[in-house]
Amino acid sequence: MMLRRSGLRSSRKGAPKGMPSVSRISLSLLSLLLGVSSFAPLPTEDSASAATSKMQLGINVLLYPEFGTRQQNLDAATRMFTYVRSLHANTVALCFEIYPIVTTPGGSVVTTNTVGIGDATPSPAFLGEVVDLAHRAGLQVQLRPLINEDLLSSPAVGSWRGAIVPTDPAAWFASYTSVLKPFMVMARQHSAETFVVGAELTSMVKWNRYWVPLINLAKRLSGAQVNYESNWNPRESLPGTSFGMEFYQPVQGLTSLSQATVANFTSAMEANLASTNLGALPVPNSEVILSEVAVGARDKGWTQPWNASFDPAKQTIVRSVQANWFTAACNVVHDLGLKGLFYWSLILNKNFDPTASDDPAGSATASPQQAYHWQNTASSAAISNCFSSFG
Repeated sequence: MMLRRSGLRSSRKGAPKGMPSVSRISLSLLSLLLGVSSFAPLPTEDSASAATSKMQLGINVLLYPEFGTRQQNLDAATRMFTYVRSLHANTVALCFEIYPIVTTPGGSVVTTNTVGIGDATPSPAFLGEVVDLAHRAGLQVQLRPLINEDLLSSPAVGSWRGAIVPTDPAAWFASYTSVLKPFMVMARQHSAETFVVGAELTSMVKWNRYWVPLINLAKRLSGAQVNYESNWNPRESLPGTSFGMEFYQPVQGLTSLSQATVANFTSAMEANLASTNLGALPVPNSEVILSEVAVGARDKGWTQPWNASFDPAKQTIVRSVQANWFTAACNVVHDLGLKGLFYWSLILNKNFDPTASDDPAGSATASPQQAYHWQNTASSAAISNCFSSFG
């Protein structure tokens, strides 16, 4: 069953959504199963972990391959990875969507036990070609499946993948594993450095008895470092995985644009990470990756960093909010000795133009999610300055 794709990032209702320190920045700105015997020798999990042990400076890239031919999309990927390298990134997170599927009449995607592919899900073969292009551009690759949120809507949970409640967790994990297996196999075939077994799946973290076999399978099949990426509230990890955290915790106490400075954002973010109100970080600072860093470029964007919505008729883009937020997150990585960060995001489809800018001529021309976009703006300059600051 093919389902429709999602937008850049939902406005998610209620989304509780060892490196020495160097100088801070003061910038204001299904399924292929176990046919592994035919594999050529490729990196082991240990060698993949060694490859990813350096500072991870990444861009999340969300794939929408359904809008063009294979070659059009591969050509666009080549253009995009050249652009990503121009920002001094060393890693790209290839985000691809899989879908909750209702298989019983009257069922709900919130409670369904079935996961499948949809129109925005790339084939493993195509995604493998994209991985190869990223490697040729000098980028490490993280493979990052995300549960599509288009149809995840209910009064109880809003529209967030972290609140799904399958009626049969064993069946859900069996289905989820079946969908991911071909991508794990492809990860080894194309030497992807990292495979993410889950992102923001807060309601599912408690099921260790199902996660552990899945994590072990991912390590065995992919030969890659295996990550789990937690929401910011609560902070949770899975056994045997590296830890990423979606960095969407709001900043409180700032009431005006004049207060939306790099210094204020930095101190507030560091206080948030140090606080144990949402639970202590499950790993040392040196093992923490900020797996998504984003905020809307608008007044008060810092109060709901996960909110991608923007009404061009009522709101104005304030790029400095986003640029300062990006720089502050970079300062946090420096100051606390974190393992890395990934900015959200670029969209990969056949029309990607590395020269295009996300600063509109005027707010009336902005798209509904324009405030979340940042290509060739002061915010992308902040990203570039961040990454280059690590040498």
